[in-house]
Amino acid sequence: MHMGGLERRLFGTAEPDDTLPPVGARRWRSRSRSRSRSRSWSPRRVARDIPVGPSVFVVPGPSYAQRPRHARFWFADGGCVFVVGGTEYKVHRHLFPGFDAAFYAAQEKDAVDRFLSILYPTNYVDSEAKTVADCLAVLSIAHPRHPAIVQLAIHHLSAPALFSSLSAVDRLSLSQTYDIQAWRIAAVRELAFRAEPLNVEEGRKIGVDMLVVIAAVKQEVLANLGRYVDEGKVGELIGREVERVKKD
Repeated sequence: MHMGGLERRLFGTAEPDDTLPPVGARRWRSRSRSRSRSRSWSPRRVARDIPVGPSVFVVPGPSYAQRPRHARFWFADGGCVFVVGGTEYKVHRHLFPGFDAAFYAAQEKDAVDRFLSILYPTNYVDSEAKTVADCLAVLSIAHPRHPAIVQLAIHHLSAPALFSSLSAVDRLSLSQTYDIQAWRIAAVRELAFRAEPLNVEEGRKIGVDMLVVIAAVKQEVLANLGRYVDEGKVGELIGREVERVKKD
């Protein structure tokens, strides 16, 4: 009985017939073609392969090599780089605890320059922060990362020439923001005894808590006038008025 090539190969009765494919080859090629088709391009497959998650969008801009460097506050050995108003700054990391490039990039360039002039002074005797605006700019950037510079700016603001230009509302607002205890009591007393009431803008500036404090102080003084008024000064006032009436 004649056996075909497949039977001879299965039972080992003859040499393999090269004209026939190996056992299971057709099935393998079928799966291979199916798998190949499944891996072919399709919109659904492309969509599936796109990674899902938070994306980072980079705003196009000039490279670091193209940005102008600050003439004074760019140091070759600096370790912190940030850009303000299109100008690149490179400063030393040990001077910037908790460095955040985005924080400095969001500030006004003049304010950053004034702040850095404290960290990198050209004159150790005379500060470059000379005006109220200068000191406030330094305060806004230095707080809370640079407490020593905060104290220095407050010291400059306490000088009579600058302090006199701050209203009681300004002093009270600053005392809350930067915890300046020495300014708070005097500012509350001045506002509590002020003849005209606080307006809306002033109220917003000092906040509801301080409005309540001022109202409470004013009420207490009016309700207990004799306790808080200097009797000696009141006596002098009465004497002057009596003398004035006699002369009339």
